[in-house]
Amino acid sequence: MISLGLYTLAALAAFMVAAKYGLSPAPLAYHRTIIEQDGAVSTGTQRVIEALYRVWGASLAGFGLCLLALIWLAAPTGAAWPHLVILLATIVVAVPTTIVPRRVEQDMGVKTPWRLAVGLLVAVGLGFLAWIIGY
Repeated sequence: MISLGLYTLAALAAFMVAAKYGLSPAPLAYHRTIIEQDGAVSTGTQRVIEALYRVWGASLAGFGLCLLALIWLAAPTGAAWPHLVILLATIVVAVPTTIVPRRVEQDMGVKTPWRLAVGLLVAVGLGFLAWIIGY
């Protein structure tokens, strides 16, 4: 049951990030700071970023829904496959969501939210370990 709780925390975090990017005005402050290092944020740039935010937000919301379905409908059956899918899907989402913004942060000197993806990966990793040891 601990594993399901940790997975659920990760899914809820995905929904929170989805809401941030799906509902916030574009660009967010850290993106604006990065773009303004080279000049002003043009209307075209703002529209492209807004489109990317909405797609990213919707994608994360879909990911969160899939996680919740796996967590609460498939994982309690005792089968191994939902736990493996939860772990692999999270790795597919969290690894690039960690690496790419971290590189931007290092290159541009502006703090980016890559740490959230690490938290998501840690929660799911700990949940997976809890499942392996029977919690």
